[in-house]
Amino acid sequence: LDFMSHYPAACNVDEIGRALLARLVCHELLPEEVTHVIAMDLGDVLVLDDIRDLWAQFDTFAEHHIFAAAHVTALSHVNGGLALYDLSRMRSRNWSAAALKAARDGLARSGDCIHDQALMNTLHHHRSEE
Repeated sequence: LDFMSHYPAACNVDEIGRALLARLVCHELLPEEVTHVIAMDLGDVLVLDDIRDLWAQFDTFAEHHIFAAAHVTALSHVNGGLALYDLSRMRSRNWSAAALKAARDGLARSGDCIHDQALMNTLHHHRSEE
């Protein structure tokens, strides 16, 4: 995967790290006809209702939305345990380059550049308002 060949070498991404980062490059891994993905941590997410209601949330995305995840206001933190990704927008807006920049920024700021949730937070907090 080209994404990993450009990933900051100092991040020391192991096999678990690659699995975590797969969410951020799912638009590169999945066929073009797959336009939306719901990603969830199976260890701490329980689905107790019809998942179609969650899928319907894609219809509420504003034009500038690429992903949606729970925001923990008290911590000013995005929780990546359950996330909705618009793969078409990820592909058309060079999401991989944004994720690589987030990895470099995370490495410089806190040293955390291997967790998808850390990169999601960097992308969320440093996004340009549209």
